[in-house]
Amino acid sequence: MNNDNLVLDTHQVQRLDEELDSCARRLDELNMRHPNLASSISKEGVEQWRQRQVRILEQRKKEPDPRDQPAAPDVKRLAVGLLEEHSLEDVLGVLLSKHKIELTMPELVEVIGHENYAPALRKDLGVLMENAVSYEQVAKLWRDLGRPALGGPEWNAQSVSALTG
Repeated sequence: MNNDNLVLDTHQVQRLDEELDSCARRLDELNMRHPNLASSISKEGVEQWRQRQVRILEQRKKEPDPRDQPAAPDVKRLAVGLLEEHSLEDVLGVLLSKHKIELTMPELVEVIGHENYAPALRKDLGVLMENAVSYEQVAKLWRDLGRPALGGPEWNAQSVSALTG
């Protein structure tokens, strides 16, 4: 049996809930109108449905209204803005300390996208090259920092030098 057919989206569940509620109301009406035909099972089913609905309402009252929650920050825009003045590692630190957003380096790279990651790498590479750090040393540093490599499994002198071209 294929389980994909058993997955319901929120709208389908809500619609099903409404239909079941309608059925329970109708059964209750029939039980009241024809008490001599009402079985204990039909009466119990209506009562259990009512109790379920009450529990759902009580739970919804306890849950905060999503409209009352502060809007989630646009992490990509925030991180890209921080990259203008900070290194990748510093961006991770600022996101955590000032915004309570915890990301790993690969997650940060995914959030900011290749279009922002490559320029950040080039910027850092420029600073390192001004200080006479070799491509091999940069590759080792970036591997140690956990920076995801572009175009390969890990940084090496060749992949670092490709950023300059």
